[in-house]
Amino acid sequence: MSKSRRVLVVGHRAFAAKGLEAHLRAGGHEVFNFSRGKLGMSGNVVSGPIDKMHENEHLLALGVDTVINYVLLADDPIEKNNEFLAGLMRFCELAKVQHLIHVSSVSVYASNVSHVTEGARVETDPGKKGSYGGLKVATDAFVSKNVPKGVKLTMYRPGFILAPGLKVPIIGMGFRMPDNRVLLLGNKNNRVCVVSRDIVHKSMARTVDCPPDGENQVILVVHPNPPTRKEYLEASCKLLGVGTKTLSFPVPLWLGAAAGGNVVAKLIGMNVKVWTLISAACRKQTFDCTTSAKRLGMSFESDWRKDLVGSMDGQTMQVRAPHSPTGLEATRAKRITFIGFGGIVKQKHLPALKKISFGGQLDAYDLKATQDPSGHSVKAIEGATLAPSDLYVVTSPGRVHNRSIPMLASVPGPVLIEKPLCYTNRELDEWLAFDKSRGGDSVFVLQNSRFKPNVMAMLAHMQQYNPGVLRQVDVHYQSPPVAMHSPAWRRDERGSQTLLLDYSLHYLDVAMMFSTKPWQLQDLRHELNFRSETALIEGRMRTEEYSVNFMLRQGFIPRRARIFFTFENYACSLGFFPDTFVPHMTGDGGNLYKQEAKASNRATFRKILDKLTKQESDDSHALAMMAAMGNKNLSGSLALRNLEQVYRVLFAIGEKVYGPQE
Repeated sequence: MSKSRRVLVVGHRAFAAKGLEAHLRAGGHEVFNFSRGKLGMSGNVVSGPIDKMHENEHLLALGVDTVINYVLLADDPIEKNNEFLAGLMRFCELAKVQHLIHVSSVSVYASNVSHVTEGARVETDPGKKGSYGGLKVATDAFVSKNVPKGVKLTMYRPGFILAPGLKVPIIGMGFRMPDNRVLLLGNKNNRVCVVSRDIVHKSMARTVDCPPDGENQVILVVHPNPPTRKEYLEASCKLLGVGTKTLSFPVPLWLGAAAGGNVVAKLIGMNVKVWTLISAACRKQTFDCTTSAKRLGMSFESDWRKDLVGSMDGQTMQVRAPHSPTGLEATRAKRITFIGFGGIVKQKHLPALKKISFGGQLDAYDLKATQDPSGHSVKAIEGATLAPSDLYVVTSPGRVHNRSIPMLASVPGPVLIEKPLCYTNRELDEWLAFDKSRGGDSVFVLQNSRFKPNVMAMLAHMQQYNPGVLRQVDVHYQSPPVAMHSPAWRRDERGSQTLLLDYSLHYLDVAMMFSTKPWQLQDLRHELNFRSETALIEGRMRTEEYSVNFMLRQGFIPRRARIFFTFENYACSLGFFPDTFVPHMTGDGGNLYKQEAKASNRATFRKILDKLTKQESDDSHALAMMAAMGNKNLSGSLALRNLEQVYRVLFAIGEKVYGPQE
């Protein structure tokens, strides 16, 4: 068992030091901490002026034998750092400290060293490093020169520490470009000397247990098989959503640019070390920590990808995607029944059945028996008895959907209902009871917007690039006047709740599709126009997972729909009319809007081509039918049980805007 020591951690609030105390205590050591502030002591934390540790009576009374220094005054010049270190050295002398562990960095090694070991040459000129590296070089030199006689010194050099609280995971390695790509800075084959903070703490605790055999030692703590810069940035793209891919240039090109940049910087008087920064990024270094690992009796290896993800906030999605992108599949259905055979059936449903190669019998029912121009014989609903089918599609007007329940109760099989499902909580309860009576997951709602090409593209993007936690969704929908639209029921905006349950339903549903939990309406207001129609509905609703802000309006304005998803790592913009998807993985800029313009032009051209060829490139209705007929990937997305809370909050909005509907 190692000897128990009294340890003082200087700079215990530093990123690299967080959590160290627990490791030291687990090793049987007594731990004290020092932090700058007003002179005093609270518990095991001593505070006081940072440059007067040697005058701090509380520190001198501790009787510590080991000091670990994490402090680097990164915003101060070398002189100020040396003043602090002079006080630290004097404290070590007065307190008769036996072992000083100075936390250095791998950045102190000379840039022309290709193979870094504990004994590799360190840089002696701070001017040959960047601001951070220069300070580390200078402070290392001061400590080495001024360590008091009799104090054993460990230069402790960790690599790039990965741990919760990391500020920027790609700093100095990559630059986010306006087109969502990441520009790799310097040599793509250079190694990123990552290391887990947990490994750093364990090795620090063992370093306390193992003072130098002589006067000093160097401990190098890096991953034994670190990733290349390219591997690291590609992982950052996929795991942290930093960008879509990395772009790299040959080293000679970088060096040429650095030489030119250095000249320009000098001519215009900028105090920027262009050559120093770029040439350092262009070096190729490998790291060998075998000696340190053997001395401490441990491995420095960890899952650096897992460490990388764990370093950043909100990386585990708290919501479940409603489905995964799926291609069309031929159906095995032999018989499909439609209850209601209006325009939507001919425009969307019949083409959808063709897409999934349906060649069976189609039964059609409507208010009157007719021979439809499409060639289908339509039977009267009244008094009809339904035959067993593989799917029943309810496309009657929304206000009378529930009247289909008695007809459907006598036959088995899944039921797919056109949106909106219903208009009141009572009607919703009837459908839920009907679904339960059939064993559950038998009733589906045709919310086909969830399967639109742009929505599918977003879900595919999220599968490839981790978006992290979903923070908020913003919905903006606007339409030309309802009074100009047909049919007549739609023009009765207040009676039919047109703006909410016809026009805007699609977009609110897509915004809410990542949660099946109850929604709370937090804020709402609405306005009427001169025709006593609802001209504006705006508000905010929230589930325990994320919030949705919405503004819905109709009037003398162009048609437009936009849904903006804000995730922890990036944002996604969905546009409609035409359908577009653009990820925002970089700062806002013209390139993103150019991407949106290109996507809009492609979608518009596709719509025109559909008209000319009398085809339908939008597969959303066909996918909805696949979902209702048992596609395991898609069915849950449209299952009534998973849409209940969407309709509950829509009815809550409707009651406040349109009045009670029961």
